[in-house]
Amino acid sequence: MISERTFNTLNRDFWRAVMPRSEQMTRLLNASRKFVLPVFSGVSNAENRGLINEAATRLAHSAINCNCTVAALSDDHRRVALDSAVKFIERFRSGQSYHLASLNSSDLNESIIIAERLLEMFQLIGLSPNMFVRVPGAGIIDSCDVDGIDGDVIIEIKAGNRNCRSEDIRQVLVYAALLELGCRISRVRVVEILNPRLGWQVSSDVESLLEMAGCRSWGYFRSEFESYVVESVHSHQFIDKMIDPRPTL
Repeated sequence: MISERTFNTLNRDFWRAVMPRSEQMTRLLNASRKFVLPVFSGVSNAENRGLINEAATRLAHSAINCNCTVAALSDDHRRVALDSAVKFIERFRSGQSYHLASLNSSDLNESIIIAERLLEMFQLIGLSPNMFVRVPGAGIIDSCDVDGIDGDVIIEIKAGNRNCRSEDIRQVLVYAALLELGCRISRVRVVEILNPRLGWQVSSDVESLLEMAGCRSWGYFRSEFESYVVESVHSHQFIDKMIDPRPTL
């Protein structure tokens, strides 16, 4: 089986068929994005930014569970969140080593700031998500975790220094289809992409998003997705030997 990120990256024939206007969709989404918070200018270097961003999301998750601010988290809770972030990054960066010591005090402070900004964005937008929800796999795609779910809203968090990308939308649609196939949620109706570093929000109902991308409907997308990943599982066995690409954080 492969990860949702590998499916997103490698199966371009599927995405071209179901979302032929994905680049136009992405331009429209970026044009409609809302800046919920001012841009945060961090001082971290590019090498550590992925780990800083992943740690920030997990620190925010821990703060929600503990019903406290990120700054008030105990050292143990911070350590667990950071260790989880390291393990996640290491899954996708074969041959490279990441250790907690590689984040200096400035990096850790940046993670805390981004985590607090994420919690503030949730509050301002009106979201109360369950974070890191386990999504059952299907066919050739292994089980995975979605950043957040709030009712029929699915949330993806990207804290890089960039705009929304088409691969971000593809990733969320994979989660939505897997959740429905696994009966974990009857229907995802709204997609939220949040960037706590830059402070922007991209929001769209799924039907409008797919229409912008040239797809007929959610029902059509879900049917094509199920056929491709479940019914064609034997024809995709060769992918199992491929290495996952780096995550887009």
